[in-house]
Order: sequence, then structure tokens, then C-alpha cells
Amino acid sequence: MTPWDWGALALFFVCWLGYGLLLRLLAGKGHVLNDDMLSVRQAWMNQMAVRELRLVDSQLMGHSINSASFFASANLLLIAAVAGVLFGGETALRGVAAVGSDIGGAEAASLELLEGKLGLITLCLARGLLDFIWSIRQMNYTLALIGARRRARPRWTAPPTPRRPDRC
Repeated sequence: MTPWDWGALALFFVCWLGYGLLLRLLAGKGHVLNDDMLSVRQAWMNQMAVRELRLVDSQLMGHSINSASFFASANLLLIAAVAGVLFGGETALRGVAAVGSDIGGAEAASLELLEGKLGLITLCLARGLLDFIWSIRQMNYTLALIGARRRARPRWTAPPTPRRPDRC
């Protein structure tokens, strides 16, 4: 491996492992997107509970599920493409190595190094796919809860207006 390869691998692990730490550090200062979204979601569910028609709520959740499903299927296609190169034999690996050296102008990497790089990409894509699948599962549970939620009484209700007797 060249020094550039070692540096890229080190940067990858620093970003992978340091991302959670960086988020925790930023969370101490406040105004983190996840915390802000938590209050937005709580307000949404409070309004959903008193809303007569929940059509908008189910449409929003359906749109979110469709978006996550699209990204999951795109992720699966990328996994299939990388796995096709990995398990396609030496000819496929040499073809990818040749394209990489033609584009970057760098020397061709060894096949073992290329296999390692593609394996790392496959692991990252597989982790992302599992996260998408988990999010779709959680959203389906949320949809079931929205559908099962009884309509709550609003916290403030206007006093009933007295009815006037009809005049003849």
C-alpha cells in the first residue's frame, strides 16, 4: 500500500469513528438537528391526536417510507454492482483497476488492494442498507400507532354556543 492508501484508510476510520463523538460534542452546545426534530415530531403527534382526519399524517408517513425504500433499493443495487466486481473473477477486477488507473493517472493498484477497497465499500453499503431497513420498519410501526390512536380531546375547547329555538 502506498502512503496515500494508508492515509485514506486512516481518514476513513477517523471519520467513521469520530462522527458519533463529534455529534456528542456538538449536542452539548445545543441546537442539534436531531434535538430540534424531536420537538417538531412531538408537536406533530400532539396535533395528530386532536385532528379529525389523519389523511395528511398518513400521506407524510407514506412519503417518508417511499423515500427510504427508494434509497434502500438504490443501496442494494450498488451492493450488487460492487459484489459483481468482487466475485466476477480476475478479469472484472483487472477491468476496474485499468479504468481507475486511466481516470486517475495513477499506477494500477494490486488486485488484493482493490479487493480490500471494494470489500470496505461493500461493508459500508451493507451497513447503510440495514439502517434503511430498520428505519422502514420503525416507520411502519409508527403508521400502525397513528392508525390505532384514538382521537384525543383538544386541550382548549370553545364553550358550546347556545341553540336558539326556531321561530315559526
